Amino acid sequence: MKKLLLVFTSLLIFGITFAQTSPCDDPKFLDLKKKGVANLSENEMTYYAQKVKECDNYQKNANTNTSAAVAQADNAIAQKHQQEKTYRKNKTKRKISTWFWISVFGAAVYFAYQHDMGNL
Repeated sequence: MKKLLLVFTSLLIFGITFAQTSPCDDPKFLDLKKKGVANLSENEMTYYAQKVKECDNYQKNANTNTSAAVAQADNAIAQKHQQEKTYRKNKTKRKISTWFWISVFGAAVYFAYQHDMGNL
């Protein structure tokens, strides 16, 4: 029981420590944004400018990560389509080959039967 509690507590602390929150959702930043840039004191303006930079960087990184994920998904889809195309091409070749050999075998049986019957 103590081990389970220790593991749970460790996971909780790890999650809280490494959870990434958006600087764009900071309550103080949002209040200053509502207040308007013209109505801010010097300290508030400094804090606001810092949060604007952090928010821009956060959004830029989020967009970059999203773009990379989309590109990776598109690449995986293109690779899957290529595999399906190759499979269909090979399947057609197998069908043609199968029908060719069935025809050859059928012709051989037909001519052997005709030969045995004395027709050839």
